[in-house]
Amino acid sequence: LGHPRLASLSNREREVLMHLVAGERVPTIAGKLFISPHTVRNHLKSIYSKLQVHSQSELIVLVRGLAS
Repeated sequence: LGHPRLASLSNREREVLMHLVAGERVPTIAGKLFISPHTVRNHLKSIYSKLQVHSQSELIVLVRGLAS
């Protein structure tokens, strides 16, 4: 997750993104990070805005593409 396109993400947003790309669902991510599912979704909305994507699947495709 060190790509320049991801530089605008906060540390917490990077954590959420890492778990999402690993295939974890919102409730699982929330439990692992000790935050509510609502907070995870808020982080995802912020990530979508910063990376100009509109869905989890679009986000995952983008991040996997950046990693390759």
